[in-house]
Amino acid sequence: MSKNKTWSPPGWPWELDLLALIFVVIALVVPYVYFGGAASDDVTRALREQQHVLWAIGIVVLFVMHLAVGGATLELISTPFLHLISPVVFALIAYYRSHTVFTQAQIESRIDGSPLQYIAVAAGSLILSLLVARFRKSRFLFRFRNVQWDIIQKAPYDNTYWNLITEFQPLVYPPRAYRACSEGILIEGWFYVMAVPFEMFQSLTAAAGLRHATNGRYLASTTRNMIRIELLDNSEPLYISPANRQEFLSYCASHFGRLRPLAGHSARGTHAGTQQSSQTAHGTAKGTFYGRRTEHGTRAP
Repeated sequence: MSKNKTWSPPGWPWELDLLALIFVVIALVVPYVYFGGAASDDVTRALREQQHVLWAIGIVVLFVMHLAVGGATLELISTPFLHLISPVVFALIAYYRSHTVFTQAQIESRIDGSPLQYIAVAAGSLILSLLVARFRKSRFLFRFRNVQWDIIQKAPYDNTYWNLITEFQPLVYPPRAYRACSEGILIEGWFYVMAVPFEMFQSLTAAAGLRHATNGRYLASTTRNMIRIELLDNSEPLYISPANRQEFLSYCASHFGRLRPLAGHSARGTHAGTQQSSQTAHGTAKGTFYGRRTEHGTRAP
């Protein structure tokens, strides 16, 4: 990982977890205040109190599990999917608990538990999550205020985008622009950003098209000019689609080869990591591979 703090990972998305925590508190506090209302006898009140305790334990355990799983799956992207969706889940739980306790306590409220209100709660909490993610993106981009970008290209959209969203991730993380400088690339969306220094690159390839059988992270908007990037210590390749693929690919390859330490010499006598290979890989375009290959033409582990 880069020692340059500018290119270090975005870190824990505490802003999104704080939003989720607010909904957790609502889900705990509202039932606690009203759970005994309109109870006809002590038995009913005790039963509702037990239900409240069980719900409270379950909600707290769910939030702790979210923190544990989220901490184990932190990524280079500034808005991990788990943290993006967790406020929506806890908002729905808070709404359900509030509606239940108001109904039991026979308290008049605008919360009626209708499907339309559930949809409104989900949509509203998702919008809040996106706004918080946008703030987090802006705060992360502030690190790069002094970076001079040599290439800034938009992410072009065409009819092949509908094929891409079957991979799910382009639907959640549609790209907006790609930037590159001598240290790495920056992928920018509407509410997220992902910075990848060249020292994390394993190889660069011009992808020939979408391969549904191939696992990968698609931060692309079209299948016509995708670039496949393999990262060190990452089993899933990254796919991007800058407007001018060849320019972006050549620029990245030149700096990637310069910054990565030489891994030795291949069987053909070329410097690994610095020469372009004419061999092809499955789903890649001929003559556009940049990276390390073994004597059998496969990527070295």
